[in-house]
Amino acid sequence: MHGFRRSQKEIIQVVKICDVTLRKRLYEFSETPSAQLTVDQFHTMALEQECDPPSFVRQTPRVFDNLRTNTFAGRNGPEHSKQE
Repeated sequence: MHGFRRSQKEIIQVVKICDVTLRKRLYEFSETPSAQLTVDQFHTMALEQECDPPSFVRQTPRVFDNLRTNTFAGRNGPEHSKQE
């Protein structure tokens, strides 16, 4: 990209992630509509549809479930709702 070719090893060293994570993110990107664009199209075209990153989409239901089922520890916990 931008006239520079980088190996996966170079990216892993700079970004500080493991090779499995890089491959996973590349696969996730390949499943998005943006992956079908050329580099020039990617830089100049406005997409009609936006997508959240796949890792965010997978995490979101768990976050909302935790918020729904768990009260926050500390000031809002059930042990603090009793009046002394």
